[in-house]
Formats: sequence, structure tokens, C-alpha cells
Amino acid sequence: MNIANPNYDAAFQYMMEDDDVAQDFLSAIFAEKVTRISNYAAGSSRSEKNPIKFLVRRLDYNAKVTMPDGNLRDIIVELHKIKLLSDVPRFRKRIEAYYSNPENGRTFSEGPQVYRLYFFQHSISASDTPVIYSSYEITDSITNEQFSIEDNKFLLSICPRSWFVQIPKLKQPEAEIEQALSIFDRRNLTKNPHIVEVNEENFPKTYLSVIQRLHKASEISSIRLAMEMEDACAIEFGKWESIISEQKKTIAQKDKEIGELKRQLSGTPGKSDKPA
Repeated sequence: MNIANPNYDAAFQYMMEDDDVAQDFLSAIFAEKVTRISNYAAGSSRSEKNPIKFLVRRLDYNAKVTMPDGNLRDIIVELHKIKLLSDVPRFRKRIEAYYSNPENGRTFSEGPQVYRLYFFQHSISASDTPVIYSSYEITDSITNEQFSIEDNKFLLSICPRSWFVQIPKLKQPEAEIEQALSIFDRRNLTKNPHIVEVNEENFPKTYLSVIQRLHKASEISSIRLAMEMEDACAIEFGKWESIISEQKKTIAQKDKEIGELKRQLSGTPGKSDKPA
């Protein structure tokens, strides 16, 4: 089956706009049953006045997860698709500004756990694993006694669990999470980079909603056009990066020449003036 390439923001956001599909997708990644999901924020790290605004895409959700005892726990899901590592610091500042606005505040009877899911288009670790998981521990720093998370709701709310997906390191799926992420695997691309070919029989029934949603996306003309625009923006941004890189080199060379000229005028020997 052909599906829209979810590495493109247009296809990915369309997939995640369906609450049931988002729940199935996140449940597969977190290995926990995600329910009652509701999207409350979406955006990018770029100004709307800037045509290059696809470098970091954010989707935030309120949700609940089913605990082993059957009880539900409130969680916040912060999902980030990141194309350039240099955009991460600027992006975090935008998130802080967003949450500092009282109009964007969240209301919970207890502090919710934060689940952060990052998709990187570049490798971020020397490890070959496609998915890196970072958890939390609440311990006494003196005795090393580990405390119950359930008894520390406030600490739970400010200690995020994080998943880091390195898309270039996706490989032949073995674990269930790898199978779920294979929709991002660039090796499954067709001749058209906007289309990924998958075998729906390789996915569990609980994940078929994701495949079907992306298949539908591949047939929507507005999404195909949006993916073409992302390609155009990526090319344009590449040109900007080259120009900026050359300007930095020119500035560095000018600074070096100015420094050398100042040393000559002050009578201070430079490297070329040192005796052999």
C-alpha cells in the first residue's frame, strides 16, 4: 500500500489531526494505552512572516494513559519534529513563552506527567539505536532511597519522560516500536519522495488506522501540494544556509585581516613577524 510520507509535516499533521489515529500512534510509541486525547496547540518555530517555517513542528496534546491497575493518569504529550538541531534552543524559548501566557494554561486536579516525543531528521547520538528513551527517578540524594512516584505528584509533573527518534537510523523492524516507526523509514520510499510503500500485513491491527489515514492523505491534492511547497522551502533554505556560511567565512577573514593590521600599526608582532 502506498501512503503519504509522514516525514513531511503536511502528511504528519494530517495523520495526527484524527484523535483516534493519534491515540493508536502514540500508544505504539509509548507502549501504553493512550486515551481521551485532545489537541490543544500546534505550531512551528518560525515566524509566519518567514517563508521557511518547517524546521521544527510542534503538536501538543492533553491525554490520559491507562495504568496497570486500570486507573487513568493525566499526561501532556509534547511532540516535536525537528529538521535542524540549531533550531531546538529557539524552539524551546517559544514553548516557554507559550506556556507563560495564562490563556494557554492547563487545568488538572493533579500535576500531569509530561511525555516528550522528538523526531530528528539527523542523527543525535553515536548509538545505532533508532529510539532513545530517557526516564526519571525520584530518590533521596543522601541515602539513594527511591521514592514512590505516586506519592510525589508534583515532582512527577516536572520530570518528563522522553523518546528521541533518530529517523536516519531506522532499520529492519524487530520490536513493535520499530514496526510502528517504519512508516518514516526512508528505505521504503518510492520513486516519488512523497510516497512510502508499506505492507499493511506487517502491522498490528491496532495500528492499521495510522496506515489507512496516511493512505488517504496520499490521495488529497492539497496535501500533495503542501509537500511540494516543503520541498521548495527546503531548497530555498539550503541556498540561504550556503549564503550565510560564505558570509561568515568572509567576515572571519576580514576580522583576521583587521586584527593583523591593528598589530602592525601598534608595533605588536604578529605570527608572521616572529623570528624563526
